[in-house]
Amino acid sequence: MCFSVFVFWSMHFKKLCKMSIRSPKGIKVLSPFSTKWVRAYASAVRRTLDEAYIKYFSSSFHDDSVRNLFQVYTELGEIYNGSLIKKDEGSLDISIHGLFGRLPWIKHETLKDFVRKSILHSLRKDFQDGIYEPPPVDRKPVTDGFTVTELDTYRVGPLSIRILESPKYVNPIYSVSFLDQRTARLVFELAHLLRLRSRFEGKYLHDFRDLIDWRRRCAEEHITLLCSDRPPKDVGWAACSHAAYSSVGLGKYYALLVDDRVNEFYLDAPHNKAYLDHEVWNRCLTNIRLNEKDVEHFVTHLRRETNQRLDYSIPSIKADLSCADFNIRASIDAFPLTRDGTAVDVRRYRRIPMTIIDLIANKTLNVGSAAFLLFCYVFRRTMSIVGEPSSGKTTLLNAIDMCAPSWWRKITIEDVVESIPQLQHGRHQVRIQVDPLEQGPSVRLKSVETTRLLHRNLTYVLLGEVQTAEHSRALFQALASGLRVIHTVHATSPEGLIRRFLIQHNVSKEDLKSLELLILIKNFMGFHGMWRKVTRISELVFEDEEQPIVSDIFRYDFESGELVPILEISSSNTVRRILEEYPLSKEEVILILNLYRNFLEDLSSRCERLAFSKVVKEFDLFNAGVSKRFRLFETKHMPTSEATVEYGGGKS
Repeated sequence: MCFSVFVFWSMHFKKLCKMSIRSPKGIKVLSPFSTKWVRAYASAVRRTLDEAYIKYFSSSFHDDSVRNLFQVYTELGEIYNGSLIKKDEGSLDISIHGLFGRLPWIKHETLKDFVRKSILHSLRKDFQDGIYEPPPVDRKPVTDGFTVTELDTYRVGPLSIRILESPKYVNPIYSVSFLDQRTARLVFELAHLLRLRSRFEGKYLHDFRDLIDWRRRCAEEHITLLCSDRPPKDVGWAACSHAAYSSVGLGKYYALLVDDRVNEFYLDAPHNKAYLDHEVWNRCLTNIRLNEKDVEHFVTHLRRETNQRLDYSIPSIKADLSCADFNIRASIDAFPLTRDGTAVDVRRYRRIPMTIIDLIANKTLNVGSAAFLLFCYVFRRTMSIVGEPSSGKTTLLNAIDMCAPSWWRKITIEDVVESIPQLQHGRHQVRIQVDPLEQGPSVRLKSVETTRLLHRNLTYVLLGEVQTAEHSRALFQALASGLRVIHTVHATSPEGLIRRFLIQHNVSKEDLKSLELLILIKNFMGFHGMWRKVTRISELVFEDEEQPIVSDIFRYDFESGELVPILEISSSNTVRRILEEYPLSKEEVILILNLYRNFLEDLSSRCERLAFSKVVKEFDLFNAGVSKRFRLFETKHMPTSEATVEYGGGKS
């Protein structure tokens, strides 16, 4: 049947060449029949032609016989809204009934039955339901007749994002739609070509980043085959990007993955709508409904990238996935753990990480507290960043870590990679990934890898998230061995963290003396316009060997909206330990702290937002100046003469 259609198509090729598809601003459609059926028929016959090539010319994709397929697309013209017209004249009512009626095997069938049984039915064996036509331009949110108000609108690739408010819902609605039907059709056709090409070439790319990049490049090659006039560069690139994701089953996830304003998104069970946490509008409902196939596609890419199991015996995975457009951490819970189907929780990290200057700008912390944290970090103090889920612990950790001296040798140990790659910035960094908790017993444990660090001559350890008693054992094992560590941990307060260590993880009071700074960060979820704030910077004080006491150095004042010092910083236990370890006077310590404060004030006061790489370079120069001036961390290659420290336009 496929070959007969191919022969028939070739016989009438000259007549079809005279027709093209009406653009959105083209001539008005005269035939009511064409608007409803032409697109479905053209799509079905074209895919039947695809099958003919697959069956009869299934050697190499680069063979001339297979390449001719894309020439057919060029001759067919742009199939967007389903209305056919002549290229040089007015509108034309095409008798598709007559064209198909000349095929010998459908003389005794109605045209509709023929399309349903002979063409569409055979195609369903190779193509999943729902890909014959692009999604509608607007996936309208369910409003049940209520009037909606548009709060915000912006663009993500070929998609339009609208934030809507409805009296029926407490939360705003994150509404996703294509910019127009022409763009939707172009994305749909490009995705089909990419799937077809991958079947011929058989190109296997293990890395997800390489897979998306290759498919995007292929889409850019084929976009001219679908458009008689090439679309604008930004529209064409956006369509190619979306088509690359659609061709691997992630089309519905495109906005959720690529939108920089989405912090996290969730799905409670298949056949439900996803919802998300928005950077500006907080918790939002969406009009994106994900079925079982959509979830399966996403999980397949996670498992393919990480080689993790997800089955009856191991119903949960935690994995990271990244490419040029996004970097995410996904947690998947499946049957029998979840009774209603697979649940999805995806944390999205920013493509351009936030720096300490960004955190000062959005008032997560102020200049004084930031200067104190960086001062302690440069002197290799142990830091525990404490907070509830989604409070910004990892963001703060990475922002502090990027301010480290460039000559440090840092090693990270994480079950899900959340640290920022720094080799391209001239830093010394080794990132080690251990098996996540969700995969059950393993030989790649944090405690095992921490022991191995003792012979790797490092400067600082980023231990990632401390979740279990085994992780706590790894933490205090590292501290007892003399390693300096920064890590994150879940708790509602420093006091709650101490109780968790003592009671749940069975850590001794003697081991707790290794902890130094405890940094509490909270997410206020937009309450009174507040978001993520560092609310306490504390240290542990032991009196008469009794229960450790949490002593605040900084505490958030809700009236002034600032982190204010509670005690004289130079009299804190943390500074006292620095004076014991380094040949510095108390006056020099205060001077260095003031240098960091002045440096941060200068960077924060600049009108333009500094690029990430620029901030890194500024800190590299500043740290080098401080080290030379005060003869810290001296080596035989570092000049011993006193150097000036530059910050902004002044010197100190």
